[in-house]
Amino acid sequence: MDPILFTIMMIGIGAMIGGVTNSLAIRMLFRPYRPVYIGKFQIPFTPGLIPKRQSELAKQLGEMVVEHLVTPSGLRNKLLNETFRETLLRGTRKEVNRFLDSKITLGELISPMAPELTKENVHGELEKQLEKTISGWLDRRKDVKIKDIVPGEWEERGIFLTKRASIYVQRKIASYLESPDGRYRVKALINDYFEKHGMFGQLMSSIFSSRNISERLHGTMVRYANKEETRQWIEDVMVEEYKHLIALKVEDIEQHIRREEIIASFSEALSSLVPLERYWDKPLSEIPTPVRERITEDGVAFVVPKAIDFLSVQMESVIKHLHLEDIVKEQVEAFEVSRLEDLVLGISRREFKMITYLGAMLGGFVGLLQSGIVLLLGI
Repeated sequence: MDPILFTIMMIGIGAMIGGVTNSLAIRMLFRPYRPVYIGKFQIPFTPGLIPKRQSELAKQLGEMVVEHLVTPSGLRNKLLNETFRETLLRGTRKEVNRFLDSKITLGELISPMAPELTKENVHGELEKQLEKTISGWLDRRKDVKIKDIVPGEWEERGIFLTKRASIYVQRKIASYLESPDGRYRVKALINDYFEKHGMFGQLMSSIFSSRNISERLHGTMVRYANKEETRQWIEDVMVEEYKHLIALKVEDIEQHIRREEIIASFSEALSSLVPLERYWDKPLSEIPTPVRERITEDGVAFVVPKAIDFLSVQMESVIKHLHLEDIVKEQVEAFEVSRLEDLVLGISRREFKMITYLGAMLGGFVGLLQSGIVLLLGI
């Protein structure tokens, strides 16, 4: 046979074998979708690799998603991102405003959720629920210290605010002492001291003028009140009292503030903040602008950050209870293999074609090498 024709034939055969082999190997990742039998004998390599290992693939994907993709730390960082917070705040305000523009009345909104509530008993029922909630909360935590309930950052913030308050207290004391009423009180204190100490007081008042003593004492008190040492002393006392307060148990607080007073205060605040009976029969769109602004601005600005902070703290528990690993596993197992094939090929079709072409090129090169060897050996 002509050497050139032989070489071309060997290259063509090698390229065809390499290309067909790689193309077949790629197809065998997915096909056939189900086992193929000849009688009772199952043909090897059926079904394809991915259909055969779909359950294992689903399990591995579920573990990968939970351990490396949707992680508590990643979600927490996203929640605590300032840009995300601002976006969520704007979106929430927009949705709340859209909801408040609806024609539904407050009564129609509440009735499906709480049929027992009416315009006449709404605040009474809410007060009962409030009493039940607060009482249950206090009973469950009566042996818990206040500092164990307050988040760590709020404990530190409380100390910071207490120190800031000490500056205000010092200024108010100094300001009062410098006022006419402060001068009068100092003078009255000196006179009262002389009067209550009998002959010694009369002797002192005869030697020293009470007016001169009160003026000197007043000046000394004003100077002392304005000193940095005084501010530091006030700060130390207030911080110490703050630490003592948060170290108390809930039941200790109840000894000083009765539970009924706490519930009454919350109920009164709720009634003034949310006058439900006034808007019971009115559409939400008729809510006055000040109330709307309080809901959309103050309400959303308070609720959204609190919700984000709560979710960020509870993120591990949330992900655990969502069972994301099982959700991903179930979804992948439920995929039709044809859909999975389309998904993978849609992403990597070009790369798979290049693998096929590479197989053909390598096969052609092997054919060329074989033809050269054959011709050299004269076979």
